[in-house]
Amino acid sequence: MPRSMPATTATLTSASGGDRPALTWFPVRLIRGVVRGGVSLRQIAADARALGFEHIELHEAMVLTEGGAADTRAMLNGEGLDVSQLTTGTDFANPASEARRRSAEEARRLVALASALGAPNIRVVAGIERAGVSLEEGMRSAVEGLSAMSEMARPLGVSLRLENHFRDRMWSENEFDFAREPEVWLRLLAELPKDRVSVNFDTGQPMVVRADPVRLLDRVIDRVGYVHAGDRVWGRREHSALGEGDVEFAAIFRRLARAGYRGYISFEDAAAESRADVARGVDYLRSRIDEAWRAVP
Repeated sequence: MPRSMPATTATLTSASGGDRPALTWFPVRLIRGVVRGGVSLRQIAADARALGFEHIELHEAMVLTEGGAADTRAMLNGEGLDVSQLTTGTDFANPASEARRRSAEEARRLVALASALGAPNIRVVAGIERAGVSLEEGMRSAVEGLSAMSEMARPLGVSLRLENHFRDRMWSENEFDFAREPEVWLRLLAELPKDRVSVNFDTGQPMVVRADPVRLLDRVIDRVGYVHAGDRVWGRREHSALGEGDVEFAAIFRRLARAGYRGYISFEDAAAESRADVARGVDYLRSRIDEAWRAVP
């Protein structure tokens, strides 16, 4: 066995309708399989139900590959599933005028896609780090783009969740997030409107840049609106099976429980190879959640 919402009120909002967070599944390792046609969303939906999930998180590329939001939502609803979040690889860190225009158009399309799916959340990131773009230029462009996107999302009831992020699965191997270093990401978060942009906290991403996830969480816990539960070994890019890396899930979940977090916790399934591996990860995550939230009076 492996070892053991507006942003300002995100920690008071229950995704599950109860006193625990709602568990959802993000099958990261299958994104490219869907895009290439080797895996269907219908297969993924059937697996989600077999594993006991009622919620699923989807990457934008998965939805667009399979014909768009209407068909996807109808199929998922037929399986008894809803979409907890649409994950996107937004790219706002390019200050060139034409790039900003394209990013704004893409943002509008993505917000509409999330709304059509019935997804209450959309994962956003700063964008790709580029040679020749200074920290100040990239920061200004990212703040401008994300702030504008948050204005688009508000009337549709979609909440933006900014992830502490390293690299989107659909980017090339050598494309990295402009705000992957914690201090840059924290600065970006501080410059975005608190009432419209909250945090998608990823438990494993800080490990890649040798940052402590527990300490990072302590600095943003009042803005957490969504959680990616992923595991990694310190300093390595590869995902670990849940519970087999270096992430201190017990400490992270204790903090979230004490803060009153009742939103989604997403099983970031990026390392498992079989149904049995996934099932073990789900069991591990459920036990850690139960342990942490049971301890809260």
